[in-house]
Amino acid sequence: MKRQPFPGPGLAIRILCSNGKESVDKEAEKVLKEIAADFGYRARILPVKAVGVQGDSRSYKNVALLEGKLNWGKLEECSTRITNKVRQVNRVVYLLKPEKVSEIKLMKAHLTEERVHKLQEADSIAMNLTWKKGLYDKIWQFPVVLLPLDIDSRGEAIVLRPVFSLEAMTAKFAAIDEAVVQDIANQILKIKGVGAVMYDVTHKPPATIEWE
Repeated sequence: MKRQPFPGPGLAIRILCSNGKESVDKEAEKVLKEIAADFGYRARILPVKAVGVQGDSRSYKNVALLEGKLNWGKLEECSTRITNKVRQVNRVVYLLKPEKVSEIKLMKAHLTEERVHKLQEADSIAMNLTWKKGLYDKIWQFPVVLLPLDIDSRGEAIVLRPVFSLEAMTAKFAAIDEAVVQDIANQILKIKGVGAVMYDVTHKPPATIEWE
């Protein structure tokens, strides 16, 4: 049986932690919103940072969130323009579920048994459904990430990060079938303590495959 690449540290590397303190550059967010509006999306900068790659160096920058109608082509073009124009951002995610959120707060969060179990459940749903739909072997790698963000007081955010790659030096986000994506998101949103499901729409570079 074939297996996708899996990080040595296991799912722990996909659980972002936080001391609850992270600032957002409001001027950069203003530029972000203007770019996103050109594509018909609402946007904001999330108070979390992720690892990226620029040239031969690693970057550690904020993540941008897009909300609006799912269109892989527009999301790809918008994501590329954002990471080219907004230097404070190296990764862009799209909100799958719910369709819109009001308040996003950075939580003080550590690596706990509860958070590990939450991500294990979300990861299991994503893997099982892609296998069931015949997509498992077509996706090179499918990280599922837990962010320490409280979404409208409902719970944390899960990010889906499927990618296509041949050698891992470069990668493209995998624009998989919308029906499958929505099915995965709907099931993950039922997990206790999950308030939103997002989809990473950033290529490598400028983002790395993993978030940490």
